[in-house]
Amino acid sequence: MYLPNLNALRFFAAILVLVFHIQNGLVEAGIFFFSDQSFLFKGDFAVAFFFVLSGFLLTYLAIQKEKQGLKFKILSFYKRRFIRIFPLYIVCVSISTILWFYIIPTYIPSREVIAIPWDRLWLFVILLPNLALHQIAGETGSFVVLWTIGVEEQFYLIFPLFMIILLEKIRSNKIKLMCVVIIFIGYLYVYINMYDKASFISSLWFHYMFVGMFGAFLQEQVLIKKYLDKRIVQYSFIVCSLLLTFSPSIVNPLLQILIQSLCFIGLILCLGCSLKPVLNLEAKFLRYGGQISYGIYMIHPFVVYPFKFLLLKSLFFKEIVLWCPPLYYGLIFGVTFILAHYSFKYFESYFSKLTLR
Repeated sequence: MYLPNLNALRFFAAILVLVFHIQNGLVEAGIFFFSDQSFLFKGDFAVAFFFVLSGFLLTYLAIQKEKQGLKFKILSFYKRRFIRIFPLYIVCVSISTILWFYIIPTYIPSREVIAIPWDRLWLFVILLPNLALHQIAGETGSFVVLWTIGVEEQFYLIFPLFMIILLEKIRSNKIKLMCVVIIFIGYLYVYINMYDKASFISSLWFHYMFVGMFGAFLQEQVLIKKYLDKRIVQYSFIVCSLLLTFSPSIVNPLLQILIQSLCFIGLILCLGCSLKPVLNLEAKFLRYGGQISYGIYMIHPFVVYPFKFLLLKSLFFKEIVLWCPPLYYGLIFGVTFILAHYSFKYFESYFSKLTLR
């Protein structure tokens, strides 16, 4: 069930998140290295892509199993997703708690310490980090990226219901597509209307995952499969995705969601499901980068923040970075990739093997 090129796309998205936090650290320190380039601040853009890809892959795998005559098993689904995500997640929560509540306060003034109160920590343990973070105004440290893991896990609560209905109760693929479109429009309507009224709702980017679901059912259409092999279609989605990456964010949130969603799912389908993709992103280092992308995403704050702290506190280090900003990038990239590699090889892989039993 392996789909080509998607590991590379996942890796690129992880890089965009990493770059986003590096750039924020540089700007905070008063170093404006290409700070006018919008593509260096595309963290949310990359997260949206992750959600679309997640919705697509979850649904695609469920469809393939159904075609093999296997029913969607809820307990098996939860077991596999929990084992894949929770171990590294809870380790990062634990390390963040020790760092930001015990170690860091010893070395920096209290006014600079993380703003998360003790009575919010339990929300991270029960996979509601987005609720905790949206109740806080101020520095959130290495907790900052965990909100997306909460959104992912919360989506898992409703995903099996959709799969049971769409795969077992509805036979027509066109009706399945119509159902997903209705779900997407309905949820998007609620999301847009609640966006400024409830900050927790604004974190639930389920609409992107619904777009991924739609794409998974769409690629089952014979006519669509023919179009995916057309070079003009593939180049169109590649160019549009690049334009979105290198252009300023769209001001209107609804328009931004619709355009990004269309480009993301089009790119995924063209490069992952086409029999003749115009790009080959199957280089070994790109595939491996995709495999360790979860580690890159979860671990990079533990690298970015110490370097940012050093940048803010050491005039000597700041002068070196001012002289050669790419060195700062290289150090953070290098340390992050090494840690993500060892996390994947000796920690994540162990738990992944449990899902095969």
